[in-house]
Amino acid sequence: MRKKPDPRIIDARTQDNQNRRLLPDMPARALREQLAGRVGYEGSGAHKADPYGWGLEPYRGRRRDRTFCDLHARFAISDCERIPRLLRRGVLGGLISDHAMKGDPGMLWTIDDNGWIYELRITHQGRAIYHGYPVLPSDPLARKIIARLSAWASDEEEQAVEEDELLEAALQSAEKRYV
Repeated sequence: MRKKPDPRIIDARTQDNQNRRLLPDMPARALREQLAGRVGYEGSGAHKADPYGWGLEPYRGRRRDRTFCDLHARFAISDCERIPRLLRRGVLGGLISDHAMKGDPGMLWTIDDNGWIYELRITHQGRAIYHGYPVLPSDPLARKIIARLSAWASDEEEQAVEEDELLEAALQSAEKRYV
């Protein structure tokens, strides 16, 4: 008989991680466009409550601050079609870390249409492939992410709202979720 797993205790993510910082200034448009054109996603069993349902191997390690896309943010397999658009939103909005790994940002962030913020960590360095997970509403980094994306959305030269018709609704939902 299998032993019942330990309960999943969600702690706030460690804030002293030096990799969890946005670039201080908005990156140049050309850099953001170039990265947005090649960034990709690969799921991780570490951030799925039901990894087998996603066709992923379960995470065997222990980490108290893990969050789960399917459990916490209710992100379903059918939602995966939105991922390329969400990655583009985050990259063009300048939600890029100041920590690089083989030429790619070590972390990215994006805000989903429903207001959930996702943090993405590099999975394949040099290939711009990331895996992601939801940011808890108590995370203080969320306010900085919302502020950066809001500034980008209101910049008329960027024409972000014209390109991304769901951006304003996503920001409003994020404001409510991450009070």
